[in-house]
Amino acid sequence: MVKQTIYRQNGFEDRNDYLQSLADDYGVNVYVIFSLAEIIGESEDFDELISTLEILPI
Repeated sequence: MVKQTIYRQNGFEDRNDYLQSLADDYGVNVYVIFSLAEIIGESEDFDELISTLEILPI
């Protein structure tokens, strides 16, 4: 049985799939997304990371 993670609950295979999706949705280089996610921390993937992406001057 596959563990039901927060990412799977939200329709993603895993964290990498989720972060790639954010890069696509926000039009931000995937390396920027992964760097921000590393700095902010996994526990903030659905909160602070999104807030940060929304205020980025793109």
